[in-house]
Amino acid sequence: MYGCTSIKIEVINVIDEMIDAITTLNKIDDDIDELPKQQSECDSKLSDLYHILENYKLDATQCCAFVKEMQKVCLERRKVKDNIEIGKVIKNNIAKLNNKDNRQFLINELKVREKRLNGEYKNRIYTEKDLVDLKIKKKEGK
Repeated sequence: MYGCTSIKIEVINVIDEMIDAITTLNKIDDDIDELPKQQSECDSKLSDLYHILENYKLDATQCCAFVKEMQKVCLERRKVKDNIEIGKVIKNNIAKLNNKDNRQFLINELKVREKRLNGEYKNRIYTEKDLVDLKIKKKEGK
């Protein structure tokens, strides 16, 4: 009996794989393009919070809720800004996706930028003594 042996060969549909890859890249581009709008929204929220702090008398309970809200907005803004930085790396290196050998370099560049972004913030004005005087402790793991 002649013919193929019973070796199972996985056949991929190259067109479907390319459509999936292009769809993913388009979504990433759209997400990156949306980030400045998200940052602007966070900045507007912070501006509102600054004006509330300036113009309203807050009691201790309100201050606690206010600070929690401000922290939430600041953390959201930080995530957006980090994603903007990652987006810059992607935009500046997108041509590297054309060559299979370069793709790992792009991944490495993204990991380096992510590590830098996750580093500890250094205060510009407030010293460690100032923070102690304000009775402010660093978060765990920071």
